[in-house]
Amino acid sequence: MRAGVDLWYARTETPFDEDAVRALLTDEERARHGAFVFPKNRREYLATRGLERAVLAAVTGRPASTLRFHRTDLGRPLLDGPVVVHFSLTNTIGLVACATSRSEVGLDAEAFERGPEVLGVADVVFTVAERDSLARLVDIAERERRALELWTAKEAYMKARGLGFTLPPEDIEFAIDRQPANLRIAAYHDARPERWQLSTLEIAGHVVTVCVESPEKTDIAVHAVNLNVLDRAGESR
Repeated sequence: MRAGVDLWYARTETPFDEDAVRALLTDEERARHGAFVFPKNRREYLATRGLERAVLAAVTGRPASTLRFHRTDLGRPLLDGPVVVHFSLTNTIGLVACATSRSEVGLDAEAFERGPEVLGVADVVFTVAERDSLARLVDIAERERRALELWTAKEAYMKARGLGFTLPPEDIEFAIDRQPANLRIAAYHDARPERWQLSTLEIAGHVVTVCVESPEKTDIAVHAVNLNVLDRAGESR
């Protein structure tokens, strides 16, 4: 596996063989898939699981049908087996994505259309300094975009740490209008916040943020994935 981060994505509106993905699921995953009430959510779940297997088959050289996973006590998925690969998944309106790296990595994405919704909960999830940085933006579209960047940065960091929402988003602060993003977090949460590198990209109408443990800025290679080809890499964008 190469150094840096590989970011793999698939559009959920693109047709794929749902039966082929379903056949690869474990009994537990099939039960979770069947528990969704709406077809849209079942399809998104299959797209996420299909992408996960397509990517990790490409990275590890193992057939997608042989891949098995387990979860930490906090719900973080980990790949079984001898090949060490760190990965993170995200799904949102119209998009599923997976980041892989040799280092700890977290990934989050949000569609542009969710900007008003995220901005609407700013008082709950953003710090005073972050809200002040949003308020200084006169253009509403720019403010919504910044809110999405802040939110995806927080989620990506929480995933990279493997802590999820046990680490409250309001305890994490970014100055993403500057470079580097200047992560500020209480020492009892993270004694070395400088070890994390953030990169925010725009992919197919979405804000996508990667957080990786690295002493320096890390390059990101972006790939589009064909979910109908589960045992080899996606097509480079």
